[in-house]
Amino acid sequence: MATTNVMELLIRDKMMESLHQLPLKCKCQQCLDDVLALTLNKFPPHYASRTEGVAYIKAKFNTRQDSVTLLSQILKSCEIVSSTPTHGN
Repeated sequence: MATTNVMELLIRDKMMESLHQLPLKCKCQQCLDDVLALTLNKFPPHYASRTEGVAYIKAKFNTRQDSVTLLSQILKSCEIVSSTPTHGN
């Protein structure tokens, strides 16, 4: 297994879980990637190089408060991306 930023997995999972509720004008891959990048920049990375490490980190961030914190930052990132998309329509 390659070294993985588990925060990226957590944020991506939370985005996909809430995709239909995200306040994005456009949900193309570029806009979703921009939301992911902006959100990742708000959290410290948590790397793992083994499957067990990924599971440990995911379990560590599996609280209601962590879920709310992630979703709150994703929503803020959605607002930024929606107001200034990086692609032409």
